[in-house]
Amino acid sequence: MQLKKRTCNDCGGTGRLTCSHCGGHGGYSSGSRMGEYSSDHNNVPDNRTVWMTCTWCGGRRTLTCDRCHGMGYVEFYE
Repeated sequence: MQLKKRTCNDCGGTGRLTCSHCGGHGGYSSGSRMGEYSSDHNNVPDNRTVWMTCTWCGGRRTLTCDRCHGMGYVEFYE
């Protein structure tokens, strides 16, 4: 048997996948609630929005592929 490599089918060889949490946007818009200031919304008053960075991808828009661990290929024996 010989060890071979092939392109990862999950990521198409890039080693990265679009973040499933933010949909590849890097974050999301968030507004404050009930006219109050709150630390979880960056102290912005009501009717305003702020950009919140995605906590899963850190704003990078992609995640490391689980199948190939970011290598872009998988190894197998044939």
